[in-house]
Amino acid sequence: VRDSVRDSVRDSVRDSVRDSVWDSVRASGFSQHDADWLSFYDFFANELGLKKETEKLEGLWMIAQNAGWFLPHQNICWIAERHNICKLKDRIIHSTDGPAIAYPDGFEIYALNGVRVSKEIVMTPWNELDSKLLLTEKNTEIRREIVRKIGIEKVCKDLKAKTIEQMGDYELLLLDIGDNQKRPFLKMRNPSIGVYHIEGVPPDCSTIEEALNWRNQTEEEPTILW
Repeated sequence: VRDSVRDSVRDSVRDSVRDSVWDSVRASGFSQHDADWLSFYDFFANELGLKKETEKLEGLWMIAQNAGWFLPHQNICWIAERHNICKLKDRIIHSTDGPAIAYPDGFEIYALNGVRVSKEIVMTPWNELDSKLLLTEKNTEIRREIVRKIGIEKVCKDLKAKTIEQMGDYELLLLDIGDNQKRPFLKMRNPSIGVYHIEGVPPDCSTIEEALNWRNQTEEEPTILW
């Protein structure tokens, strides 16, 4: 009964929300996100002098340059402001000295390397950022950006990590993650993004070789700290 009711309710709510959202999206004007086809007709208007033939697009051209999405109704039109700040790094939102995206009404988004984080993480100098944030933050990507900003060595020092063994880019650590119990964790360098991350291994792992063997053979999801 539980499964039947849950599936029925979930399907009903999902379909209802999906239909409602898509109806709203389909009824919206996309402003600057329509720039590809608007620029096509703008060429004919301004370069070929076809002003009369394209005059119905003047309103869309104007709003694309000055506003965000809009939702027109019979007697009212909702129009979103465009952002006044947008900072990117390799085409993803990123800023180390303020909001990555901000709007004139004061709404702000703080982000590091495409990951949305709190204002505190961005604006606090790296040497003043508390490494214990890692023990309370549940999002793995945010933890990774905290470590990237603070530096892995400072994090390990602040959290009093004890090195059991070190081999190349691997290091087996004993670490207390806030429950007063020292557990082994494998520290390794992620070559794809060039940062270190740390993940849990079984308590009986006492060497890097044992930790790697377990990691390569198990189907169990590891506890990834960052």
